[in-house]
Amino acid sequence: MRKMTAVTVLTLLFVLTISSDAKASFEGEGGVRMMGLGGAFVALSDDAQAVQTNPAGLWFLDRYHLTMSYLRQYVGLNSDHLGYSYFAFASPFAGWGTMGVYNGFLDTGFYRENVFGVSYGFGFGDILSFGVLGKIFWKFYADNEDTRQDPFFREFGFNKRNFAVDIGMMFKPADMFSFGVIARNLNRPNMSLDPDGKDRIPMSITMGVSSKFLIFTPLVDVELVDQKLAGKYHVRYHFGLEAQVLDSTLALRGGYQNEQITTGMGYTFGSPDGFQMGIEYAFLFPIQSIKSTYGSHNVGVSLAFAEKEKKPKGLRHFEFTYPGRDITSVGVDTLRELEPEKVTSTASPLANTEAFSTFRLDPEEEEVYTFIQITSTIVREDFERVEIRYRVSKHWLTSNKIDTRTLKLLRYDDTTGQTEELESIKVGEDELYLYFIATSGVL
Repeated sequence: MRKMTAVTVLTLLFVLTISSDAKASFEGEGGVRMMGLGGAFVALSDDAQAVQTNPAGLWFLDRYHLTMSYLRQYVGLNSDHLGYSYFAFASPFAGWGTMGVYNGFLDTGFYRENVFGVSYGFGFGDILSFGVLGKIFWKFYADNEDTRQDPFFREFGFNKRNFAVDIGMMFKPADMFSFGVIARNLNRPNMSLDPDGKDRIPMSITMGVSSKFLIFTPLVDVELVDQKLAGKYHVRYHFGLEAQVLDSTLALRGGYQNEQITTGMGYTFGSPDGFQMGIEYAFLFPIQSIKSTYGSHNVGVSLAFAEKEKKPKGLRHFEFTYPGRDITSVGVDTLRELEPEKVTSTASPLANTEAFSTFRLDPEEEEVYTFIQITSTIVREDFERVEIRYRVSKHWLTSNKIDTRTLKLLRYDDTTGQTEELESIKVGEDELYLYFIATSGVL
C-alpha cells in the first residue's frame, strides 16, 4: 500500500508541473477569458479576473463584475480527475476605488489546493492606477489509511497554510493602449509541511502591454520567475489576441504560453451600460510535453451589472428615447408628480452654421461630432436631475485622430445664453460606438 501511495504522489506532482516550465503550485490558470488569451491579461484586466491578474485594473471598472468557471485539466491523461474551480467578484465604490475577492480550488482526490484573495484598486483619473492583493494559501493531503502509515505525514500533518502579497500598477497614456505590471508573492511563502522544508512559492514579476485596434486587442506578457535556489530568473512568455465581432456580442480568442496553444470564445448579451451576461469557453492544448491528452477545457459564466440608483421619495422619473440619434436617451427626475400623458420630449439635429454661432465655437479650431436640440414639455422649475446617454462613432474618432479623454458634451442654455460642459463617464462600447452618460440639473 505504501508503494501505491508513493506512485500516486509522484503522478500528482508530475501532472502539476507538466508542460508549464516548473510552474509552481497555487498558480492556477485563472478564469476562462484569461486562459483563452494564453494567460496574457496583466495590461487588460478589465473584468472580475483583475482581482487576481492585476488589482490595479479594478480602478477602471464602473460596474459590478462576477465570473465563475470550472477547468477540467488534461482530459484523457489518466484516471486522475484534475479539476480547478474559480470564482471572482469586483465591486466599485464611487470615488473610493474598487474591492474584489477571488477563490481558486484545485482537487485531485488525493491532494487539494485552495487560494482565497482580497484585492483593492485605486488610481488617479483615467491614466494611472495601483492595486494590492492579499491571499491565503491552503494545501491538503488525504487523511486515509495509507497516509496515516507514512512517517512524514504522522510527524508533520496533512495540511499547510500561509499567505502572500501582490502589488500591481497600470498605466493608460491613451485610450487604445495600456501597460501593466504586477509583482506576485513578494514574501515567497513556504508551503512545505516540514517547517524546515523549502517548498516556497517563488516571487514573480510580470509586465504586459495591450492595445485596441478596430475589433482586435493584441496582448503580450513577459513573466520573470524568481528561481532563487537555481540562482537565476526563469522567463515565461504569454501571447494573446481577442477579436470582438457581431457588435461585440461574440469574442474570439487565441494565445500561446509555455509550449501550450490556447483558444476560446465568449458570447455576451445584455446592455453595455446595464446588465450583461456572458457564456465563456477556453481550450488549452500542450504541443510538446504531453502526447496522451485531449487538452484542458474551461467553461464559465460572467456577469456585469450596475446598481440601480435609489431615488428619493416624491420624485417622478421619465425615460425618453430617440431612435437613430446619437443622444440615444434621456432620463429625468422631477420634483413633483406630473401627468405622464402630458410629458413629451423630442430630439432633432441642428444645422452646423447655426449651431457653431449659438455655442460660440470656432469651426477652424473645434472638431464637432454633432449638434442636437432636445426639447421637453417639463418646465425648468420641475427638473431635479437629468441623465443623458449618448454615443460617439469609433470611425469618426479614428478618422479625426481624437483621444476619447478629450471628448466633451456641451449644453447651451437659451435662457441665460451660457454654454456649460457636462461631466461624462464612459459606460461601454461595441464594434461601432463608444457609449457615455452625462448628468445635469436641467435639460
